[in-house]
This record gives sequence, C-alpha cells and structure tokens, in this order.
Amino acid sequence: CPHSQHHRPPTPSTLCHLCFLLFESIQRQRHGPLCAAGFQSPARRPSSGTNLTGSIPPELGKLCRLRYLSLDENSLSDVIPAAIGNLTRLEFLSLSFNQLTGQIPPEVFVRMQKLETISLEVNKLSGQIPPYLFNNTPSLSFIYFGKNSMSGPIPHGIASLSKLTYLQLQHNQFSGLVPQAIYNMSMLDLMILSNNNLTGTIPDNQSFILPMLQVLDLSENKFQGRISSGLASSHYLVGLSLADNSFVDVVPLWLVELHHLESISLGGNNLVGLIPAALSNLTSLTMLDLSGCNLTGHIPPELGLMQKLSFLHLGTNQLTGTIQDSLQKLTSLASLDLSFNNLSGSIPIYLASLTDLTTMNLSFNRLAGQIPEGGVFSNITLKSLIGNVGLCGAPRLGFLPCLDRPRSNNIHWLKFLLPASMVASGSIAICLWLWIRKKHKHEGEVKIDGDPSDGIVHQIVSYHELIRATHNFSEDNLLGSGSFGKVFKGQVSGLVVAIKVLDMQLEQAKRSFDTECRVLRMARHRNLIQILNTCSNLDFRALVLPYMPNGSLEMLLHRSQSTVPLGFLERINIMLDVSMAMEYLHFEHYEVILHCDLKPSNVLFDMDMTAHVADFGIARLLLGNDNSMICASMP
Repeated sequence: CPHSQHHRPPTPSTLCHLCFLLFESIQRQRHGPLCAAGFQSPARRPSSGTNLTGSIPPELGKLCRLRYLSLDENSLSDVIPAAIGNLTRLEFLSLSFNQLTGQIPPEVFVRMQKLETISLEVNKLSGQIPPYLFNNTPSLSFIYFGKNSMSGPIPHGIASLSKLTYLQLQHNQFSGLVPQAIYNMSMLDLMILSNNNLTGTIPDNQSFILPMLQVLDLSENKFQGRISSGLASSHYLVGLSLADNSFVDVVPLWLVELHHLESISLGGNNLVGLIPAALSNLTSLTMLDLSGCNLTGHIPPELGLMQKLSFLHLGTNQLTGTIQDSLQKLTSLASLDLSFNNLSGSIPIYLASLTDLTTMNLSFNRLAGQIPEGGVFSNITLKSLIGNVGLCGAPRLGFLPCLDRPRSNNIHWLKFLLPASMVASGSIAICLWLWIRKKHKHEGEVKIDGDPSDGIVHQIVSYHELIRATHNFSEDNLLGSGSFGKVFKGQVSGLVVAIKVLDMQLEQAKRSFDTECRVLRMARHRNLIQILNTCSNLDFRALVLPYMPNGSLEMLLHRSQSTVPLGFLERINIMLDVSMAMEYLHFEHYEVILHCDLKPSNVLFDMDMTAHVADFGIARLLLGNDNSMICASMP
C-alpha cells in the first residue's frame, strides 16, 4: 500500500493503515472471506519470489501457448523485452517488485487480446505510457503500475477498457489532467492515483458516474476546485483520500450518505468552516483525517458516537474549546492528533485509560493543568506536549510540578477570601502607583513602572516581528555565530534584545532549542540568562533574550581593545557570579542541571557588569537522586 510523505505533521495515509481493511471488505462482498494466509487481490496469484537475477530472456516469447507468467519479487534488471508481445494467449502478466528499467515497449501488448491482468509495480520504469497501449486488450481488468518513475499524461485509452476494475498508478510522475472518461467507468472498483503531479478538478455530479467505486485515492497531487458532490453517487465507497491537494471547500455534508465509508482523509487542503456533527452517522468509520486545514469551532461531541474510530487526526487547524468528554467512548482509538490548534482546558484523564491508544500529539495548544499518568502518557515524549505553557507534572519531561489542590472544606471560605484579597491587593497597588507617580513628578523624572521586558514576556512574538526587528536578519545586526545558529541584535516592543536564530538544517539545533527552553523556563536566578520569549514553527525557531551590552568574558579576556577594566576585584566578582549560578543549578533547583558547555564565551555581562551564564543548548537534567549519573567523552 502506498506510503505518503506529508509536509505537515505526519498523519496516517488511508491506504497505509487501512488497505487490508478496505480490500477485505471488497473481497468479502465479491469473493467471500479472506484466507488465513492474508489478502490477495482477486486478480493476483502467489508470487514467484525465487531470487532470480539478470535480464528477462527474450526466448520467453517463443512460449506461444503460455497463459500465466509471474516473475515478481525477484532481482531482475534491464528492460522489458519486446518479444513478450508474442505471447498472444497470455491472460496474466506480473513483473512487479524487480529492478526493471527503461520504457514500456509500445509493441508489447498489441496482440495480447486475452490479457486480464498486468502488474509492473515497484520497478524503475520510466517514460510515458504509450497512448495506444490498451487499444487491443479489451479484457484487461487489473492495471498495477504503481511505484515507478513513469511520467507524462494518463492515456485516454484506459477509459476504453470496459472491464477495468483496478487502476493503480500511484507514486509516479504523471502530470496533466485525468481523462474525464475515466470518471464514467461503470466497472471500476478501485482507483489509486496518489503521489503524482496531476492537476485539474474532479467533475461535477453530472459527469462523475462510478457506481461500483469502493476505494478512491487522489492524495498528494495538485487537484483544485471544490470536492465534487458526484462522489455521493458512489454508494459502495469504503475509502476516500483526497489529502494534500488544493481543494477549496467545506467538509462536505453529502459524506454522511455514504454509509459504507470506513476511511476519510481530506487533510492538507483549504477546508474552512466547522467539522460537521453529522459525520457521527458514519458508524463504520475507522479513520478520520482532517488535519492541516483551516477548520474552526469546537470538536463536535457527537464524534464520540463513532465507536469504531481508530485514527482521529484534527491537527493544524484553528479549533477552540476543550477536548470533549464524549471522546472517552472511542475505546478503539489508536492514534489521536490535536496539535497546533487553540484548544484550552485540561488534558482529560480518560485518555490514559484508552488501552488501544499508542500515538498522541497535543502539542502547541493552550492546555493547562495536571498531565495525566499511565496509559499512553507512560511513554509520551515532550514533542507531543510542547507548546502548552500551562501544563504541569511529568518531571521527566521537564514540566514544573503541580501545586497541591486546596481541600474541599476550604472551598466555601475561598469564595469570600479570594474576592476580598483581590480588592485589597488592587487598592494597595493603586495607592502605590499614585505615590510613585507623584514622587516621579515631584523629582521631575518620567519613569515606567515595572520591568520593561514585560511587554515582550506577555505577548506572542511573530516571525514577521523578528524580521522587522533585525532588518531581515541583516549582517549589520549580527552579534555572533555558534554551532547551532546565529545571534542578532534587534528591538522588540521598544526593548533592545538579542535574538538567537537556530539553524533548522541541523537536527542538533532543534534539540538545542527544546533543551534550552526546558531548562530556562524552570530556572530563576539573577546570574542566569532569561528567555524573554520564543518564536517557533515547523521551519523556524528563535529565542528572544536580554541584550548584554558588555559582551562576553571571552571578549574581555582576549581582546585588547576592550574598554571595560578587568582588575582583581572584577575577576573575583565574576567568579562569584558564575559559581552562584552553578550552585543554584546543582543544589537549589529541584532537578540537577548540568550546563555541559561552561566557557568564557557563554558568560555574558549586562550594563552593571553582572555575569549571566548563557547557552544551555546541550545541558543535561538529572533526577536529583544518588543513582543518576552522566557519562561523557571529552574531544
């Protein structure tokens, strides 16, 4: 079954995870239950798989009475010999899963009028399909050309095959429009054209007549327009994948009329609007992928009625609200992706009790509160929860411990104490503000209350703001370069800052970003650098740090032109600042933090010459017990 390479966070492909299920349904309806040895398509027979090498001998063309030829799953190379075209009685031809190269000889199928099945998939064939290839094969029912390097348009001659049942051309380089006549083939059960460069639109309901269609996969192409309502006439449709195209539409309501649907994959398109609650009528659905769209609104609680659902992927949308409690009815759920939305509230505890749930991604939402324990959370990684600043618990992932909840018998008193304390605090704050303002006015000074960096800490800093702040990351603003990226000087919200931009081409840089955020968001000390804000997406990651005008210790030690004096007392103060920072990391923090890269270039000085330890990109966290250790080799 075809494997997709998605640009967004990976989501399961319809035919990767459910091909057995879908074909089982087809086989059961047409040919009875599957055999214990596994599924075989109605047109396929056991493969040869005898480790043959070399080229296909042309002498095979002399076997003029041959009806069945299967050389698949070998290591055959070279081109397909034209002499095979002499096998005029051939009904079944399979050369798949080899290393055949070159183009399909145009004369091969000219005289094969009895041919029913042709399988050339998983080879290295190139070039176009000859336009008249199927003119003389009226009995052809099964075409398997998937996973080659074939290009050019899809021949119109395919539409003339009145008995065609299976058409698989996936993972090639076919381009142009799909011949409209193919959408009118009355016997077609399965059409897989995924992972090509096909364009155009799907015809409307008057030109789309595929009454027997059960599997349609057009994913990862360049189709445009609306999703044709003509698909509603394919009443036997079991699997539908239109993912990763350029369709502009809403989630079609006519999908609920297709009662046999078991898989829907529409992700990676420009879908807008709400997720229809009516999808819950598809009680046979096992996979729903609507990720990478622009869907809004809440997750419909009605989705909990789809109790056969195994894969639910709604990531990279604009969904709001909470994770619905009704989803706990999805006892068969194996994969859940709700990442990159605006979901709020807490993570439901019931997710830990879903025994089949093995893959989950809740990252980059607004979730808060206790991270549940057990179940899928036993092996969950930081990558699946990152971007939810309000979460607590799970110390192994670097989250802060949760505060104890107040006892229930104190709740009654809190109803009165909290408002009273808020009023008292507000009154004191207003009095202080008026007093400070009066004092500043009396002294003829104008000052800003609070830390000027608060404007950055409490807002979302976008990629475009960082571009403006650094003049498109100009070299004139470059402060320095490191192993994982560059540091630029810029001005954000009126405050001069240092912007550390990670090189996303380096896998170590991504880990460095996660590690530095993990360490510094938990650490608070006057001699540690502070992260003011971050900017992160799939292609860009940056840290917004305080600007240190007096440079680094390395600069003061080794640059003769430095204007900052570095006498004995200054050196003692620097040593004390650094040692206090290390003491805090090693003994006062609830987890032991090892910097692992302490050197003069990572000791920075502010306006008052206070030393700040920076660059925690390769830091390590210990659990704080006697059994923890770090072993490392020095270069």
